Amino acid sequence: MLQPFLHRPVAPAQVLFAPLRAALAAEPLGEFQQRLRRLHERRSSRPPGAGDAASHRETLEELEAACEELNVADEELRVQQQMIQEGEHLLEQERQRYQELFDFAPEPYLVTDATGKVVQANRAAHDLLSPLGLKVEGVFLVSMLSLRDRTQVRVRINQ
Repeated sequence: MLQPFLHRPVAPAQVLFAPLRAALAAEPLGEFQQRLRRLHERRSSRPPGAGDAASHRETLEELEAACEELNVADEELRVQQQMIQEGEHLLEQERQRYQELFDFAPEPYLVTDATGKVVQANRAAHDLLSPLGLKVEGVFLVSMLSLRDRTQVRVRINQ
């Protein structure tokens, strides 16, 4: 009797890392915008004509410091982005490796969803079942079994 193997599909690396990318990209700009707002509020709260050279210099120094921090944050994001891309690449290589191990395994393997419907079969499973005229993907596993074995498999799938 074939053993059912329940499988949950794994999302591509791009989907897995998208929330992290969004969080990393949004953070430094938010801080920079807040600092600019505070500078603007400070400048607009002064009465007209009260802006002297010292306050202009102070504002410019704060802007330069904020720009430098933004440049540092940008470089950190670039490094993190590169690390994420390298991780995605390694993840894709591993996924491909395991897909090939599955496809070329000498034993027949069927991957089912939670209801017992076959969503993937390796070459050995196709070689075993196709000559019998059985369609593999999209078919419920129990329909490939003898009536005697169906009840046992249904119980195991429902566990």
